[in-house]
Amino acid sequence: MRFRLKTKLVMAISGMVLALVSVLSYAYLSQLVRQRINETYENGDFIAHQIYQVSRDALETDLSNTNVDENNPTRFVISSKPISPKTPVSTR
Repeated sequence: MRFRLKTKLVMAISGMVLALVSVLSYAYLSQLVRQRINETYENGDFIAHQIYQVSRDALETDLSNTNVDENNPTRFVISSKPISPKTPVSTR
């Protein structure tokens, strides 16, 4: 089938525009996805550090004046004095 010159030019230009739009769209979407992945990683890392710091601070302040009942290890007793190093620890 023979096409006129005008038809061939329209098809060639349309193909080039389609190729250019496809390449630019791919570049934009890949940059957008990369940006979202980095943002998600940074947010997760920040939250992990915050949880670690809060847990560490809580343990440092609470363990200095908390005793564990050796008969019932799930029961904690808050006292004003810290556990002495000579107190035996139950390994139950």
